[in-house]
Amino acid sequence: MAEDKRFFNRDRLTALVDGIFTVAMTIMVVSLAIPESSDVSNALIDMWPALFNYALSFVILGLFWLAHNKHYLNIGRTDEMYVWLNIFWLMFIVLVPFSTSLISTYDEVTPAEIFFHLNMLAIFALFYLQVKYVDDHRELLEVKKVESKTFKRVLILDRNLMLLALLGIVLSFVIPDWSNTVYLLAPLVSPFFRKKKK
Repeated sequence: MAEDKRFFNRDRLTALVDGIFTVAMTIMVVSLAIPESSDVSNALIDMWPALFNYALSFVILGLFWLAHNKHYLNIGRTDEMYVWLNIFWLMFIVLVPFSTSLISTYDEVTPAEIFFHLNMLAIFALFYLQVKYVDDHRELLEVKKVESKTFKRVLILDRNLMLLALLGIVLSFVIPDWSNTVYLLAPLVSPFFRKKKK
């Protein structure tokens, strides 16, 4: 039986995604500058906003990887459009270390905070498009009987996360140095932190 040229090997995309996340999560530490003060204790205390931003962004990247991994368990093969949706998504994933460094350096500057939230919004939106695309193209599924409500739950979650990013943009005009704390609300809207009903 001839191989269908419309579809690609899913393992190649898996390798790309894992590689990009490995690089992005590793270089997150670059946003942390070594204190130049001789009083290291106080210097580290003064660094707490940057350390918080690092930890928050690292966990967010971890959640993105987890969400993609859970979604990808249903994927049996990929096509060109799905691959491009992932590539554009990864473009914003790898931007997270830069946007995190930006808000660590300019933590009270509204444009820096807005840039960070737009980075998050783009990631949420592109992941939404990935899930929606697979829901509309069932030929990509490993198991064709995946219920539509499974996709709907993820899409609802993603919409909620996009609202968090939009709220972060609004807060950037009011309390820019605290606006990124909105992502601490993510567990409240994420099914990954909820117990499954029996």
